[in-house]
Amino acid sequence: MSGSGDPVSVAFRPVSDDEVEGVVSLWRVCGATRPWNDPHRDIALARSARDAEVLIHAKGAALLSAEPRIVMSRKLGGEPG
Repeated sequence: MSGSGDPVSVAFRPVSDDEVEGVVSLWRVCGATRPWNDPHRDIALARSARDAEVLIHAKGAALLSAEPRIVMSRKLGGEPG
């Protein structure tokens, strides 16, 4: 393995309250927002829905990506697959 130090794991997980601003900033920089949609409201709506979530892709403290997803099995209490 190249590099030094311990490898940092990469994870997909639901966005937390303190990461919302970072997600909104990332979406704006990437051109993923639209003037008629408030990204804060979109994130809040996905997080409050029983069949959706905003998942982030993070490596350590670095936010790599974020997108809304349907995650029915986790939020509805079913088994994956």
